[in-house]
Amino acid sequence: MVQKKTLYGIMAIMVALLVISSSLTLYYYYEYQQTSLNNNKTVSELQSATSKYSSLASNYNTILSTYNGSISSFEQLASAYNLTSANFLSVSKEFNVTFSLLANAVSELNTSEPAYVNASKMLSQLWIEYLTIANQYKELTSNFETILASFEGTNNVTLSEKIQPVSVSLLTSDILIDFGNGTYDWFNNTSVQPGWNFYVATLVVTGGNVNATWYPQYSEHFITGIDGVLNNNAQNEYWFLWTYNATSSWQVAQVGADQLMMYNGSVYAWTYCAENTATYAPECTP
Repeated sequence: MVQKKTLYGIMAIMVALLVISSSLTLYYYYEYQQTSLNNNKTVSELQSATSKYSSLASNYNTILSTYNGSISSFEQLASAYNLTSANFLSVSKEFNVTFSLLANAVSELNTSEPAYVNASKMLSQLWIEYLTIANQYKELTSNFETILASFEGTNNVTLSEKIQPVSVSLLTSDILIDFGNGTYDWFNNTSVQPGWNFYVATLVVTGGNVNATWYPQYSEHFITGIDGVLNNNAQNEYWFLWTYNATSSWQVAQVGADQLMMYNGSVYAWTYCAENTATYAPECTP
């Protein structure tokens, strides 16, 4: 009788665990579905806004091709420029919202989860798209400012206060990824978004090709692979994170990539090499 009760107890526990497991599976599946739907909706809205901006920029270039220096011609060009600038500001805000959502999605997930894979690749692709648009706008603005200066000089007028350019606020950073076999990638003067940490920046420059495990208790990702090069426990070979400090020397980072914020002129590196089994220090420097 005791054995039967014990057996029933074990079966009850197993059923309970099965129910809990199924519930968690359904929960994470639901979360993944919701994240995917939200990301797809946001990206769809962003693509619509980007398409509108491209149309306005194209219209500006069309008007520019007929510009002849007259007052009426300049007024038409200036109007097109202001409209394009206003729309670029709107698109930039849309991109920033999307970047924030995607960065949050990848900042608290393991790299094996589908939502993470989709979000990280999307983040990298959209960042390239935004940089293309931002560079085009900066070129367009530079061109218009040249025309504006010439027009003001010729007509002895000041119109700068009526022009509404948009500042493209990006940070630049140097990022090194050293694979430990003589192969390395330098991402010099890499444009990054204000507010990003180094983990997100690493995702962007590698196109989302990063393996990591998320530890919520530390709010950190433990990097296990970059660009297909994985940690090798048998050989004690791992990825190490470095910072370049004011004394012009490399130092092993005292915090993880999630805690390293990007700033203008920051220099960070990843190196792959063996770990000293006695001191746990890397047997390499960038």
